[in-house]
Amino acid sequence: MRSIKRRMGSQETVLLGARSLTPPEVSAVILRELVEWTRLSLGVRPEKAVITVPAYFSDAQRAATRERACSPP
Repeated sequence: MRSIKRRMGSQETVLLGARSLTPPEVSAVILRELVEWTRLSLGVRPEKAVITVPAYFSDAQRAATRERACSPP
């Protein structure tokens, strides 16, 4: 999958395996995987993280990123 970050804030879908996901949903999958990698590496699940967005992101893209980052796993 390429350039999913550029599609944040849109409702277009992409295929991930057999699943059709929106860019924010793909972002959530990536974040969950990073949390799992961290848990396996450090032996503890991270409780906090800093997530940044590019300066050119629109309000919709920022909101989509925030929504997925703050949703429970």
